[in-house]
This record gives sequence, structure tokens and C-alpha cells, in this order.
Amino acid sequence: MEPHALRELLAPLAVPHALASLAHFALTVDGYYAEDFVLCRRNDHRLRQYSTAAEFAARLRVFGQANEDGSEYALRGIPGWAADDLPVVVLGDEGGLHPVAENSVEFLRFLAADRSIGVSRERVWLTQDELHDDSPGHPAYAHWLELHFGCELRTAEGVLARAEDRFGEAVRAFAAKLASS
Repeated sequence: MEPHALRELLAPLAVPHALASLAHFALTVDGYYAEDFVLCRRNDHRLRQYSTAAEFAARLRVFGQANEDGSEYALRGIPGWAADDLPVVVLGDEGGLHPVAENSVEFLRFLAADRSIGVSRERVWLTQDELHDDSPGHPAYAHWLELHFGCELRTAEGVLARAEDRFGEAVRAFAAKLASS
């Protein structure tokens, strides 16, 4: 995805620096650099499955494919928060709205695990089969992440746990409120 397309996709939210940098990186690598993840424009079908309330779509800005089943990653807009501080959530293909990263830099760390994600109404988990090979662009991604963000790689499970601890209750309350409207 071209960086200008990401700006259009996330508007009216500003694009977090980490996601803007990722859009530039994605143009330099062929194929996946993180299992099943693609920055892409979606048709908001998944959002409409959850709620038709305008506030729901306004607060969730989908920016990428989370897995091949149709789950999607989104920024959760919080009034008054800087774009770089917004949490990243996943909208499950079979239901469920869950935090996956405290912010976009943590999301980049999460992607560095190079694993697919499973999502249900109740939980989110990482999957990996025994025959898993690194995504073709993963070595370049890991190098880029270290070079541009000085990130030490953390476990994706740790990133998920911190996001759940910080935002889980608020995300569930947000989803429940809007699902009933």
C-alpha cells in the first residue's frame, strides 16, 4: 500500500509514524514479511458485522489483513490521544474484538513473531504449524525493525498480554455498548 493510500484509509486519524514507516518498507519487499499480514484497504464489511453505529466505524480504522480467514487489524481511535499512542485491535472473522498491541510500535514487534493469528469471540491466539517456514520477507523485516526502531524483539505473546492488561476491559465495554445500539 502506498503511504498516501494509508493516510486516506486512516483519515480522519493521523497515521502513526510506525505504520507510515511500515508502508514505506512494504514497498521494498516481495511477498509476506509477517505471516498472513497485509496492509490493505478493506470494504468495512467486518465493521458492519459488529455494529452499524456511526461511532463504531469512526473509532475503528481498519488498515490490514490479520489472517487469511478475514480477520482485520484496526487502530482504535481514542479522543485526545496522539496517533502514535493508539492501541491496535483485531476484529475477528467469527466475532470478537480484542487488543493486540498497546500502540503501533508494539504492533511492529508483534508482527516480528511472523505467526498467524486466530480470533474468536472469547480470545485471540497465535498459531503456527510444525511445517512453518519464515515468511520470505521476514529477515528483511527484522533487520528493518531493528535499524529504524531500535526494537529488541519481544515475544508476540508478551505484546498481546500487555495490550490485554491495558486495554482489554475498555475494548470489550466499547464493543458491547455499540453492539447494543
